[in-house]
Parts: sequence; structure tokens; C-alpha cells
Amino acid sequence: MRDLFNKEKIICKNIEIPEDLDFLAVKSIAEGKKQNNRVSIIFKIVAASFIAFIITLNLFPKFSIVAQKLPIIGKLAELLTIDKVFNNTIDDDLIKDLH
Repeated sequence: MRDLFNKEKIICKNIEIPEDLDFLAVKSIAEGKKQNNRVSIIFKIVAASFIAFIITLNLFPKFSIVAQKLPIIGKLAELLTIDKVFNNTIDDDLIKDLH
């Protein structure tokens, strides 16, 4: 059994390692980091857009009203609007819309 192990060890040590192996390893690692960087950039863009949407909903009541009437994002806009009192005053006709 030791003979077999020693033979395999000698064969393993005699394997030629290509000179480009270091370059390929570094290149592969860099490509992996670049791909990971793209994903993080996309995630950051989506998060920033979502935060900007929330801030816009709460800073501009007219935008909030219009966004709540849209079919796709209406419920989301209603959920993310913090100032519920303002929306209730419009619903109860306590203030009039300018249009």
C-alpha cells in the first residue's frame, strides 16, 4: 500500500504546471469580482430609486395623490405615504383640489 502511495506521490510531483496558471487564476478572480461588482451596483441603483420614490411620495402630496390613483403602484404608494392625515383631508373634502 505504501508503494502505491509513493508511486502516486512521485507522479503527482512530476506533473508539469503551465506557466500561465498564475495569470489565469488572477484573471478568473478579477472577473468574479467584476461580476459581483455589477450585481452590487444594480442593487444600489434599485435601492436608491426606491428610497427616492418614498421621499418623493412624502415630500410632494400632489405626487402622492396621483401615484395612489395609478393602477400598478397605487397600493404601494398608499402604503408608503407617511402623512395619512393629508390624504384623509382630501378624501373628506376638507380641502379642495385645484383641478
